[in-house]
Amino acid sequence: MDSAAKIAVVTGASHGIGREIALTLAERGFTVRGIGLYARDIAATHEEARQRSLDVEVFEGDVSKSSEVAKFQRWVEKTRGPLRAICNNAAIRPVGTVLTTSEEDWDRVFAINVKGAYLVLRTLLPAMIGAGGGAIVNIASCSAMGAANLVAYSASKSALIAMTRCLAEDHKQDRVRANVILPGPIRSGMTEGLPNELLVWCEQNGVQGRMGQPRDVANAVAFLVSEEATTVSGTELRVNYWPALFG
Repeated sequence: MDSAAKIAVVTGASHGIGREIALTLAERGFTVRGIGLYARDIAATHEEARQRSLDVEVFEGDVSKSSEVAKFQRWVEKTRGPLRAICNNAAIRPVGTVLTTSEEDWDRVFAINVKGAYLVLRTLLPAMIGAGGGAIVNIASCSAMGAANLVAYSASKSALIAMTRCLAEDHKQDRVRANVILPGPIRSGMTEGLPNELLVWCEQNGVQGRMGQPRDVANAVAFLVSEEATTVSGTELRVNYWPALFG
């Protein structure tokens, strides 16, 4: 595969882990085109990219809506270069059990976390195949193995693992690789509401004696889309993972 003007698409790219993934891929030579929900976060991402002289642009849109994903696709197509990487990171994480999770919350979680990935891939994967192949990285969670009070989120992330395995098998002849990352507790927006005693425990028991950082996940994504991982597909990669917490 050529190394010039490679394009990477990142969903949920305007804040937290998604923003760090976008910036890190740009550091590694990708032209990054992302999609995010909120104009304020998008503006902040653009400003950070500008300060670091990185080619990152984020489109304002909702990955759970096919019409907005179609607009995003047309916007991405204006960028010259082969599409080599797609990272599905967009997600929400309401808390709740089967008894306390509303039908509306359940549907919204699956619309963003699972359907969003499906819509982005259905719309953009043909361009990757047409360009000769590339890499898909889906961001799941260690909670996919089951976690207390996160039934909708855990179920959606488990579905993303199954989707990744299907992608790896269905598109291997297209020279498309698909892998999934399962982050453990990461110091980002999704951990802000966790009890302080749990955050302290995570810091004390992390593999490096600290909480995971968005950059840890971004570095894993960068590896999986790189030439160094050209034979890695259908793999689940745990980053900052604690079986004692999540099974």
